[in-house]
Amino acid sequence: MNSRFVWYVNRLRSMSIPEILHRFQEQAKRKLGQGLATTSQDVSEVVFTPLTIDDAALRQVAATQSVHWRAQIVAAQAGHWTFLGRTWPSVPLERVWHFDPVSKTDWPSAPYCYDINYRHEKSKGDIKYTWEVNRLQILPMAAALWRSEGDAEARDFAIQVLDSWIDANPPFTGVNWASGIELALRIVNIYAFLSLLGPDNVSPAFLQKVMGSLNAHLLWMNRYPSKFSSANNHLISELAASYTLARLAPNLPAAQNVASHAWSDLMDEVLRQIHEDGVGAEQSPTYTCFTLEWILLALCVAKQSGDTVPPQALARLGDAAGVLRWMMDDAGHVPRIGDDDQGRVFLSGDAREEDYVPLVLSSLCATVDREDLAPPHDRAHLRQVWMGRAETVKQGPTGAGFFDAGGYSVLRHNVQGRNSMIAMDHGPLGYLSIAAHGHADALAIWWHLDGQPVFVDCGTYLYHSGGAERDAFRGTALHNTLMLDGQDQSQVSGAFNWARKAKSKRTAMAAQTTDGLCIQATHNGYKPLGVTHERKLALNVPNGYVVRDRLIGTLKNEDAKAVLAWHLHPDLSARITDEGGVEILLIGNVIARVTAVLNNVDSFTAQGEPVTLAIEPRPYSPEFGIKNMTTAITCTLDASSLRDQAVFTTLEIVKD
Repeated sequence: MNSRFVWYVNRLRSMSIPEILHRFQEQAKRKLGQGLATTSQDVSEVVFTPLTIDDAALRQVAATQSVHWRAQIVAAQAGHWTFLGRTWPSVPLERVWHFDPVSKTDWPSAPYCYDINYRHEKSKGDIKYTWEVNRLQILPMAAALWRSEGDAEARDFAIQVLDSWIDANPPFTGVNWASGIELALRIVNIYAFLSLLGPDNVSPAFLQKVMGSLNAHLLWMNRYPSKFSSANNHLISELAASYTLARLAPNLPAAQNVASHAWSDLMDEVLRQIHEDGVGAEQSPTYTCFTLEWILLALCVAKQSGDTVPPQALARLGDAAGVLRWMMDDAGHVPRIGDDDQGRVFLSGDAREEDYVPLVLSSLCATVDREDLAPPHDRAHLRQVWMGRAETVKQGPTGAGFFDAGGYSVLRHNVQGRNSMIAMDHGPLGYLSIAAHGHADALAIWWHLDGQPVFVDCGTYLYHSGGAERDAFRGTALHNTLMLDGQDQSQVSGAFNWARKAKSKRTAMAAQTTDGLCIQATHNGYKPLGVTHERKLALNVPNGYVVRDRLIGTLKNEDAKAVLAWHLHPDLSARITDEGGVEILLIGNVIARVTAVLNNVDSFTAQGEPVTLAIEPRPYSPEFGIKNMTTAITCTLDASSLRDQAVFTTLEIVKD
């Protein structure tokens, strides 16, 4: 069956009647939209208010970052752009904007943007590769080099890049006009570039040309806003970019009556897309930070423009900072949960930016005056010129943190002389009806020891072009939870869609048992198989944790198998012990041991019938577009044995 047809059918199934009506109206507007191209860049008068630049902050950032900015520019001058783990072969600049580095062919540049089937094109790589370079995030870095060090070559190259982009991408043709979030990213990076240069340092004709293109961006983005099931981080980006451009360049024809509405709507979205306990609604720490970075930019513009930030929004942002700090270990690492595609608003060198979460948290804490929640580590970054930077705080929270609206519980203790952070998921699959960036990871556990991730998510790998591998990386088998009868807890129905979604909840309040603090939760993802999965995590004083897994109900398939998996970070190795357990090693040193037994449900001890553990290779994606291998500790059981008994997995921390 045609993949495009299947995609449309599955998307329609996830829509409400009002959304379906909206989509038909949107399609009608798209049919008529092409005619707007001829006047979309008409700007009679340029009134340009730069983003406020703190030159002292810029010099401080440039002291360590200019070498990274220059490295990116030198590589780009040679035609070697690098994004998502892939370096572009050298092609002429005018070809870069539609070039696919995977197939080494070009996406169509002439057709109307909405006539291009980029989602289901099998002959090319993921559209994200092409879109990454078109975000023009190199421009602010080049302008920062010129402003801080007088590097005229960097400035001139950036002007050449922007001029080339505008010439190669007339409104509204080619793949680069098809996505609102991509337009939003270009708007703010172009505007930051112009702000760093200053309007007096480019020719009036070039400034007019650029502002004309920005006007077309704003017109197009606001004509097709992300609504209903698409109103996630895409809507945040569109509102923040609209507010920034319309507030600072209010005379643009497309900016009329935009700024106030965009600001009001954005503040409303803060309360929607960050749960009341501070957890990001998309169930992904990196997507939460991407959303927060957009909001921080808008707050900078509001401060410059005199717009008031609602107290409820500021409080919610502070709550978000609190959750991120709870889930951040002493080295600044946060569990990779859900999708992570390295989405950033501003870059300051390498696009991968592994420390993205602590860097955004640092700026967030500075902006909302919660420096007590600052990360344990950070570094200089270009975004700090606008968003600020908090002093690091080495000591994180301790004890237990419970975030039931977002669905995470976190235990942070010193065990056997090691700082241990363990988190358990009992929240929604994702945000809105499609849960676009969620994974089938209900009741999953992530574990960090002394700043080293131990139990990890296997990553994201690819989006539209991933096919079966996209499904696998979202599926239950590649997460630290229980898989029953080879079935995923939630049923995939597209790269960003689900046909059936597991529902999770914490079923018992935190309680101090004879063994320590415990968390208990269930999910109903295996209801079609006749059972509910229940997991209980307990701090097992004095040496680690015990995890109890059982099935409640009547199995429809008595021969079904249950598989528990614990995926290790690739820096770690594992070996089977003579007793049948598994030792986890870091650089040859044992840091933890894993054992499992079957026992009576209520016993909650490490005693019982030993369960055989195995070590298996599993795919692991350290960044978008890259697939390696890691190790999983697994045990396979007759599912029927988990009705009257439970499997108890002991995670023993080895004394430092």
